[in-house]
Amino acid sequence: MANIDFEFDFETALSEAYHDDEIYQDISDIAKGLDGKFIKTEDAIRKLIKINSSVLAKVLKKYNHELLNEL
Repeated sequence: MANIDFEFDFETALSEAYHDDEIYQDISDIAKGLDGKFIKTEDAIRKLIKINSSVLAKVLKKYNHELLNEL
C-alpha cells in the first residue's frame, strides 16, 4: 500500500467547475422562468440538482485524475 500525502483543493475545483458560461446561462434561465412563472418550483429544483450533479462529476473526475497522477 502506498503512503501518499495527497492534498486536493476542493474549493478551487468547485469554483472552476461552476465558472462556466453554460451553467451561468442555465441558472439565469431558471431564475427568469421562476420570476415569470414559466416553470414550476419543482422543475427549477430538478434543473438545479442536475447542474450541481454535473459540477460534482467534474470535480470528482479532476480529483481522480490528480490522485492517480500521484500514485
